[in-house]
Order: sequence, then structure tokens, then C-alpha cells
Amino acid sequence: MAEVSIAGTDLPRVDSVQFGITTGGGDANQLPYATCTITIPADSKVDLTKWALAPQGEDRFKKVKIETKNRANGTNKTWTFAKAFLASLSETETGDGQPTTTSFTIVGTLIHATDDYDGSNILKVEEGEEETVPD
Repeated sequence: MAEVSIAGTDLPRVDSVQFGITTGGGDANQLPYATCTITIPADSKVDLTKWALAPQGEDRFKKVKIETKNRANGTNKTWTFAKAFLASLSETETGDGQPTTTSFTIVGTLIHATDDYDGSNILKVEEGEEETVPD
């Protein structure tokens, strides 16, 4: 499963990650933006509510690094948001005995609003190891 680090703090277990890149919705001059929705067990010791409720300012933004894994548990890709904010946070509890989960969505942004977009300063994606399949 994916490994997630938020401002240097590793999440102990990640159930799922889903990435999205929106490229302007028909306006080629608009900057793309990148999102990632992550689901973790609700009993995780990482307190995301403080991040979600942070006042305007630097505490609202964090560096987020996500390593997705291939079937051999090697790194498939490394996704790095140099500056991301928590756009939504929800906790789901079902009545059928399933574990309670926390889902949150982060959005990548330019480090400085005056920076020129260069294709990798909102989200940087690096290829990982080639998957090896046993003979």
C-alpha cells in the first residue's frame, strides 16, 4: 500500500490514494491543479483536524510526499506536493461493523503566488522502480 508523509510525519497505514489533475476545464491559460484523496483508518494517531482548522497562514500549508507501490512492494511512483492544503476532511462510520475510516483531500498549489508555473512546481511525479515478476 502507499506510503504517505505529511510535513515529515508518516501515516502508519493508508487504505487508498486517488490522484486527480485538472487542466483548466477548456481554458488552456488556466493553471492546472492537482488533488489527492487519501483514506486511512480513523484510529490513526495523526490528527488531521488541526490542519483542517488551521487559520490563514503558513500552518495551513504542508509538504506532502506519497509513494505508490507496485505488486512487488517496490516504489511505483513518488508524488510530491511541495505546498498543499487540506481541502476536505470526513470520517465515515457504518453500522455494519466495518472499520471507521477518515478520508481527506489535499490540493497542491504554487509555493509562492508570484511564481511562474513550470510544469512541476505544483506536483512533481517521479517514476519508481521497474516491477520484477518472478519466473
